[in-house]
Amino acid sequence: MNKIKNIGVIYAVISAFMYSLAAVIGKQLTEDTASPLIISSFSLFFGLIVTFLVMAPKAIKEITQTPLKNWNTIIIAGLCSSCGVMFYFLSLASAPVVVVTPIISIYPLITIVLAFLFLKGIETISLRTILGTILVISGIIFILFGNGN
Repeated sequence: MNKIKNIGVIYAVISAFMYSLAAVIGKQLTEDTASPLIISSFSLFFGLIVTFLVMAPKAIKEITQTPLKNWNTIIIAGLCSSCGVMFYFLSLASAPVVVVTPIISIYPLITIVLAFLFLKGIETISLRTILGTILVISGIIFILFGNGN
């Protein structure tokens, strides 16, 4: 793996850890304290602040250089992410975290299908990727339909 891929993997592991921590904290908050909609709103708000503080110098330059034709896609991506966060906390409020997180983890399968349909020439989907995804989905099925629940 080259340096760019290594840093990407490191960022992905950090992201996975942060999402895991957010799931546990979010579940506790939805049980004890606040509505899932309030939690998702604050989550997105503080995410915006942290992202801006970390990326501000680069982001400001890139925002001014982004062609207008790309803004529709940027807005759609932001809306999809925001809705994902909102439904994530809504699901935590009504189901166990150990059930919610595996279900949400089907997103790689959906992503692979969407990438195949829409990102031809940009992304390649290898047999290894497909097999890895099948293993992940199999694990999710075992968690959801196993005798432990």
